[in-house]
Amino acid sequence: MPDAQRLLNPDNGIDAPDLIIQDELHLLVGALGSIVGLFESVVEALISRNGRRPKIIASTATTRNTNNLIKNLYNRKVAVFPPQGLNYNDNYFSHIVPGATRRHIGMMPSGNSSSNMAEIRLTAFLLLSRIKVFKKEIEDRDRDWTSDKDVINVCNQDGKLLQLLDNYWTTVLYFNSLKDLGRSRSRVSQEVFENFRAHKYLYQIPKSLSLLENRFDQRVLEFTSRIESNRIKGFLTEAESCVGLNVNDNGHLNVASGNDLVFASNMISVGIDISRWNQMVMVGQPRSTSEYVQSSSRVARNTYGLVINLLNPLRIREHSLFENYKSFHATYYKSVEPLSITPLTYSTIKHDILNNMIKIYRNYILQAPGLGGVALANAMIMDVFENRFNMDDELRQSLSNIVKANVGANCATSLRDIANDAFINIQQVNY
Repeated sequence: MPDAQRLLNPDNGIDAPDLIIQDELHLLVGALGSIVGLFESVVEALISRNGRRPKIIASTATTRNTNNLIKNLYNRKVAVFPPQGLNYNDNYFSHIVPGATRRHIGMMPSGNSSSNMAEIRLTAFLLLSRIKVFKKEIEDRDRDWTSDKDVINVCNQDGKLLQLLDNYWTTVLYFNSLKDLGRSRSRVSQEVFENFRAHKYLYQIPKSLSLLENRFDQRVLEFTSRIESNRIKGFLTEAESCVGLNVNDNGHLNVASGNDLVFASNMISVGIDISRWNQMVMVGQPRSTSEYVQSSSRVARNTYGLVINLLNPLRIREHSLFENYKSFHATYYKSVEPLSITPLTYSTIKHDILNNMIKIYRNYILQAPGLGGVALANAMIMDVFENRFNMDDELRQSLSNIVKANVGANCATSLRDIANDAFINIQQVNY
């Protein structure tokens, strides 16, 4: 803590941070972006020296209305990097490679088929599809895929087969709501299993490959907000673990490690990079194009992958998407929604005023112990907001009224109050 205090102390002779890196800029929208817009004003005021402001680099793959968003967040002008070159396909820093490693397939049931039944059958078929990989690879090596001995020998001696299986062993099922996810999760052990077993006899799967059927309903992971935060790290480690095979006491090949199914919500849409994930089923279309782009890009990071969109014919938006599936995916970055935030609204200022009070306390009260109340509010406006936002007289007066009305209700109003209550209980702040 003392080191952190010295880092932001303007009189310690140490250079303040002069570079801020903001990743996943598209997440700073709505209420979160509004709060961040005010919070960043405090951070910038703390580390600015003699009018020199820190440089900010932000990255995102999905953004619209960027100029307005950056203005409300940082009050800066936007310079896109890398810049456009003479050739759209090659700007020296990056170039477009022909062909794609990720393929999209759109599916929509019709007639009397329901989306729920289509989801069950699709999941079962994707689990069954691994049998074809086994059969082809073993027969290409002139071995008998119905023989336990030959299957075990090929898997033990050839690491290429295990790597190929590992790339497409896990199917990620992506849902837009926890309700749909929970309903589908409960069907794995019964409906998906029964559908799998019915088609197993149709494909005449031998006992040598019974490992694909045994206990696959227990090799399931879930990435949602329902999972405790202290378990997420362990789940990520488990998801990254490659599929492992061993021989059981009966002489049959058995799955020792690896997940067959992963149930996920938009929790995985940013920041989670599992190279093993190369197969995804998106049950329903995400509510925003930005979320769709981010979520579908979780697969096929290192090799070829497949994204299957299972669309509901009873939803007009998804029906329209299916009819224009190819044209939409050829230009879906054009459909990314514009981003907006409102940092100077009444509720935003009311909720974030405590952070600004702490900043003013550091910079003003130490030099002027009697400063408090309305004077403290005026100091806050002049020091933080005046330089941060281009305010006219009407906005300045409105902001002054909001801040003054909430100083006494939400924050300590004098140096004595803050000093006597250094550990402010968040419950004391009226949110």
